[in-house]
Amino acid sequence: MPEPKTFLSLITGSFATPAAENPTVAMIEAAYEHHHINARYLNCEVAPDALGDAVRGARAMGWVGFNCSIPHKVSVIKYLDGLGDSAAQGDLAGRRYRFETSVCPSPVCQCERVTLRCSPELPELSPQAYVPVCLEMDLEKREIANFGKLKSDPASITVAKAIANEISKADWNRLWGFYLGAKRYLTEHADPDQIDAHFPPDVLAGDGSMVGYYEILPYAKPIEFTLGAQTWVLDDQHCVHAKCSCQEAVLSFFELRPSAQPSGNGSEPTLCIRYAYDTGQIEALSNVKDRRWSGKAFVDALKKVLPDVDSVLAERQALLRRLYRRALSLKTIRLQAPKPGRNDPCPCGSGKKYKKCCGA
Repeated sequence: MPEPKTFLSLITGSFATPAAENPTVAMIEAAYEHHHINARYLNCEVAPDALGDAVRGARAMGWVGFNCSIPHKVSVIKYLDGLGDSAAQGDLAGRRYRFETSVCPSPVCQCERVTLRCSPELPELSPQAYVPVCLEMDLEKREIANFGKLKSDPASITVAKAIANEISKADWNRLWGFYLGAKRYLTEHADPDQIDAHFPPDVLAGDGSMVGYYEILPYAKPIEFTLGAQTWVLDDQHCVHAKCSCQEAVLSFFELRPSAQPSGNGSEPTLCIRYAYDTGQIEALSNVKDRRWSGKAFVDALKKVLPDVDSVLAERQALLRRLYRRALSLKTIRLQAPKPGRNDPCPCGSGKKYKKCCGA
């Protein structure tokens, strides 16, 4: 039974001055949407003398949380109910740190890591007077991947231990949400001529031509729609053969269940069709599991939420073909170049060693 619809969203956000150039809102809201969380993230321009009012207002309106950026990172403390254990006791008692999060810049790299750049907030020191502690947060294993390497530096390992002891499941989930949102942002804004997409070997060898859009761009925004009482997610596959001029796609429709991924959750699709987006012709490629629905019913429901679906599919096929041509040219170049060593920087641009990234 579907959950009752509510028009009351959870509210989160950021207090800062200035706030307009903060891109966090795009990444966090993309993560909320990906996880089907009915929440909003608001960028708020808050002047220093209005910070107390902003905190009291957030409490009064039932905000579930907010982030403070410059210039409120320290001054907000007097308005809080309390501090975490590492701020009140232990080797870091009384010290305050600011954290900057980042992910590897490749929209196709699935390293599932977030870098936390930890810097102490010491007014008497300039930013150049200390070296930030960088923690590689492994989202799959939920551990600090470079913990062992930090043991040689007492200051770094102290920070790492404090974070490892205090980080909660909710914190890991927030990092995962940030990762997904950041990767989607990179996918939507990347220059296609700078993306080193990974195509299946048989496709690169010319033995196949069909590839899935999410297979190549795993963090692209999923397309969801409603048919009947169910929510469905679309998986689209396209021909990338250089000499083919077809204007059609293979569309698979998966019922969206909890924990489902953008292209389904590993189960069989309810229906697969070949859809000519230039003429609207539909050809069923599999027997429909639920006799209530036809290929036309799925396409009509899809067009209700995405009226320009035909142009979207055309753009996706054109992008895949562009990425495919680039992959073929890079393949030729790479055949002439030596394979990266296990300890060499990964060629995807993540900044990690090859053995810890694409060579894992």
